[in-house]
Amino acid sequence: MCIRDRQVSDDSMGSVTAARSVDGGMTVTFDAAAEKTGTVTVSAVYDGKVVGDADIVLQWPDKLTMTNSVYSLDFGERTNFGITAYWNTRVVGLKTGDLEWTVGDTGVTDDDGLPVVIGAMDGDVFVADDEATNVTATVTATLKHDASVTVSAEVSVGQ
Repeated sequence: MCIRDRQVSDDSMGSVTAARSVDGGMTVTFDAAAEKTGTVTVSAVYDGKVVGDADIVLQWPDKLTMTNSVYSLDFGERTNFGITAYWNTRVVGLKTGDLEWTVGDTGVTDDDGLPVVIGAMDGDVFVADDEATNVTATVTATLKHDASVTVSAEVSVGQ
C-alpha cells in the first residue's frame, strides 16, 4: 500500500510531509504553525479513503524542569540540562528558540577587575568556560511565550 495523500483538519494549524518507511509503514512529520494552540487531526489517505489518523494537541508548556537543580561541570563541558516541558502534566516538545537563557554573574572578578564568566549558551546547550575556576552561577531557562514559566539550576565550574 502506498499512501498517496495526507490531510490536515485545519491548514492554519500547520502542514505535514510524508515519507514511506522501510517496513511499509508511513512516517508523517507535522510542522506546527507559529503561535497556534489547539487540536488538529492529521489523516493518511489512500484511494480517497482515510486509512489512519492522529490527533495532535498544540499547547505552550505551563511548567519546565531540569534533570538536576545543581550541576558541577568541567572546563569546556557541555550540557542541555535535561529540560523537559509539560502542559497539564503531559510532556510537550520544545524547539530551538522556544527558550530564553540567562547566565548569572559569578560575583568573582579576575586580576584586572573584570567579571569571571562561568560559561555561555550555544543555542540550548550550556558550554562551561575553559578558564572559569571555582565559580558558581545560576542558569535560568524562560519560555519566550510566557515569562512566568521558568526553571533554574546552580552551576559550578572548575571545582
